[in-house]
Amino acid sequence: MEWYRHKLTIPKGKRALFIGDLHGDTAIVDRAMLLYKNFYLVFLGDFLDSFDYGPRKQIDVLESVLSLVKQGFAYSLIGNHELSYLYPDRMKASGYNSATASLMLTHRNDMLNILKPFFVLETQDRPIVITHAGITLDYWNGLGMGDDSINARLNHLTETARNIDGRFYAVGHARGGSARVPGPMWCDWHAEFKPIEAIQQIVGHSCSWQSKTRWFKEDVWIDNLSDGMLKSQPNMPNIHKLIRMARDNGDMNIDCLQHNSVGLMYDPGMELFSPWVI
Repeated sequence: MEWYRHKLTIPKGKRALFIGDLHGDTAIVDRAMLLYKNFYLVFLGDFLDSFDYGPRKQIDVLESVLSLVKQGFAYSLIGNHELSYLYPDRMKASGYNSATASLMLTHRNDMLNILKPFFVLETQDRPIVITHAGITLDYWNGLGMGDDSINARLNHLTETARNIDGRFYAVGHARGGSARVPGPMWCDWHAEFKPIEAIQQIVGHSCSWQSKTRWFKEDVWIDNLSDGMLKSQPNMPNIHKLIRMARDNGDMNIDCLQHNSVGLMYDPGMELFSPWVI
């Protein structure tokens, strides 16, 4: 199948560690490289742009991730902030600056060849699709070209991802765009994401804080400051959210790691996910 070129394969005997948006935080990459050598790292994109770290730090993160992928220690998605520098005439994310744009030029070819638009992780139950921002139900329903099978829809997803001017990269209203249906690079978890029963999803991308969940009931893994433990409970305001989950479908959104240091561990033998401090 065509979409198998985006297949996520975890080496035998290893667990995977999904790492959310880094936005220039080199310390998280350094800790992951040092402490989790027996894990296969899966980065969800958004290495560039930051209000806390300068352009050089942002490029350092990008260089580290590209190196890990080249060495066979990691997979990595591309985020909308990377796309913003690759195609500034078509889309620009918040935080874009000319200094970062200049520094990333030498990495342009590697970014295009190494960073992927999505991955598929096979399980006994149903495929797990990993994108930067999530495939919303309205987008999924438009895939397949008349064939409603999961394979046909995922094949079509590959085709749409090849066209930088196509629907895969469409920016919806919640992110200041004009598209009625956002693509998987820009979909807003709270304002636009609708779960898809046929697949489970893992996404990064900072969600809209102003928008309340409209399309699903949400649980969150939070940091209980009294005992340092991670606990799951219904969504609550004014709590530092770490990982959000669409309760009935199991989709998971990893919060920006510039705000916390918790990723998502996956054990392929047990097909089990759990929050994991990085």
